[in-house]
Amino acid sequence: MLVMTALIMISGVAVAFVKYESRMLFTEMEKLRTYRDGLANDWMLLQLELATLARHDRVEQGATGKLKMHMPAQNEIQVLYGK
Repeated sequence: MLVMTALIMISGVAVAFVKYESRMLFTEMEKLRTYRDGLANDWMLLQLELATLARHDRVEQGATGKLKMHMPAQNEIQVLYGK
């Protein structure tokens, strides 16, 4: 009878510990999900920014405006062929 009581008490403590551990893991999982969602949002914004910066007209505007580049004339273009 004493052994049975001890086993029941140990089982009760184990159930309480497992329940506590489960709550802690669930909390950690929710924090990680929130972090993941934030990273996904940041990634989406970065892709949007990249698409904006890589637009052809924006690249051309930067080349002609900031870098003072120009489209070469037909006689200035040279085509090199390799072997």
